[in-house]
Amino acid sequence: MATLLRGIAAIASVAGTLLSAASTSAQGVDAPVVAAADSACAASTTAMPDDPVALLAMCRDRAESGDMQAQYALGLAHYVGVGAPQDYGEAARWYRMAADQDYVEAQVRLGAMYLTGRGVERDFVAAARWYERAAEQGDVEAQNAIAGLYLTGTGVAQDFLKAARWYRLAAEQGDAEAQYFMGALYHDGHGVERDYGEAWKWFRLAADQGDLEAHFMLGRLYAEGSGVEVSMPDAVTWYGIAAEQGHARAQAALGALLLSGAPDVPRNRIDAYKWLSLAVEQDIEEARPLRDEAAAAMEEDELHKAWRAVEIWWRRHGGA
Repeated sequence: MATLLRGIAAIASVAGTLLSAASTSAQGVDAPVVAAADSACAASTTAMPDDPVALLAMCRDRAESGDMQAQYALGLAHYVGVGAPQDYGEAARWYRMAADQDYVEAQVRLGAMYLTGRGVERDFVAAARWYERAAEQGDVEAQNAIAGLYLTGTGVAQDFLKAARWYRLAAEQGDAEAQYFMGALYHDGHGVERDYGEAWKWFRLAADQGDLEAHFMLGRLYAEGSGVEVSMPDAVTWYGIAAEQGHARAQAALGALLLSGAPDVPRNRIDAYKWLSLAVEQDIEEARPLRDEAAAAMEEDELHKAWRAVEIWWRRHGGA
C-alpha cells in the first residue's frame, strides 16, 4: 500500500514539476523560452534578436510550416506567457503539433497537461499515451510517469510488470525516484520476484542521491536482516539520516531502538524520547505509548534534557 501511495504522489510530482512554470512570474522564465526559440530558428541566416517577442515572431512561420522545434517553442511561450499571451489551450495546441511528430519534450509536457487538466480536458488515458510515447524515446521523466500510472492503474490497466520495466529503464539512467521504486518492487515482490538483496541494492543507490524513504528502508532491512546481515548499528545510522531530515516513521523506528537497546546499540532514553516525541507530533500514533514509557523511566532532569532536545530539533528545522 505504501508503494502505491508513493506512486500516486510521484505521478503528481512529475506533472507538477513540468507545469510549475505556470505559477511563476515571467521574470526568470524567459530563458528557456528564448533557448527553445533560438534552437528552433538556428537555421535562419538572420541574426537572432534578444527580445522573446521578436524571436518568437520569427519562429511562427517555421512552426506553421511544420517545424516541430518551433512548434514546441511557441507552446512553451504560450504556457509561461513570455513573448506571447499566456494561454494554456494554445500551448496545448502547439505542443500537440510537435508531439505528433515525436518531439519528446512536447510529448512529456502534453502528458502532464492531460494528467492535470490544464489547457485540456483532464484525460488519464491520453496522459498515459503521451507519456508512453516519450518513454519509448528514453525520456526519464516520462518513464517515471508511465511507470507510476501502471503501478497505480491510472489511465491504464494496473500492471506491475510494466511498471517495473519502466522504472528499471529510468533507474538505470540514474534516476533516484525510479531507483527507490525498483527497491520497493523487489521488497514487495510486485512485478518482479521478491529479492531483498536487489531491494537493498536499489535502495542504496537511491539513498546515495538523498532519497529519504530509501534511507528508512535501508534501516528497516538492516534491523530485520532482510537481504543483509542483521546490524543494529547500521539500522540506527540509516534511520538516523532519515529521522534527522524529518521522516516520521524513521523517527519512530529510531526511537524504539534507542528505548529498548539492541546488540551494539546502548539504551538512550533521552534520544529515544526525542525521536518518539517528534514522530508523535507527525501523527505516528504507535510511537505515543513508547514515548510515554520513555518519559516514565526518566528522572526529572533527564526529561528536561529530552524536552530541550525536541525544541532544538524543531528550531533547527524551522519549526516552533
